[in-house]
Amino acid sequence: SLGYGQLVVVCGRNEEAKNELLRRKWMPRREGEWTFTPLILGFVTNIDEYMTAADCLVTKAGPGSIAEAMIKGLPCLLTAFVPGQEEGNISYVTENGAGAFVSEEDPSLVAETVAEWLMDVDKMDQMSSKALS
Repeated sequence: SLGYGQLVVVCGRNEEAKNELLRRKWMPRREGEWTFTPLILGFVTNIDEYMTAADCLVTKAGPGSIAEAMIKGLPCLLTAFVPGQEEGNISYVTENGAGAFVSEEDPSLVAETVAEWLMDVDKMDQMSSKALS
C-alpha cells in the first residue's frame, strides 16, 4: 500500500498551465486512500531545494533540468522533448539507466510509471546511483 506523499508541480513561466492546475478540483483525502492536494507553483528561484527534497523528477527532456537532476541523483521520467534539440537527452537518460521516457500524450501511463517507481525502493536506488555516475 502507498503511504502519504506530496506532489509539487513547478510550471515555470507557463501561467496557463499553472492557472489550469490551480482551478482543478483535486480529490479530498479519505481514510485509507492515498490522495493529496498538490502544491502548484510558477517560476521559482530555489528549484535546487525542491529537487533535493524530491524522490524523482517528471519533466521534459531539457538539458538543464536533466543535468540538475543527475547532480542530485534524481531518477528522471521524461515526458516530452523538442525534436532535434532534446531527443538525444532521452537516450542519454534511458541508456544510462537513470530514468525512462513515457509520452505526455499518455498521462495515465506517466502516473502509473511514477507509482511503480515509488513502490520499488531497489529500482529507485539503482536509478539514483546511475544518475550520479
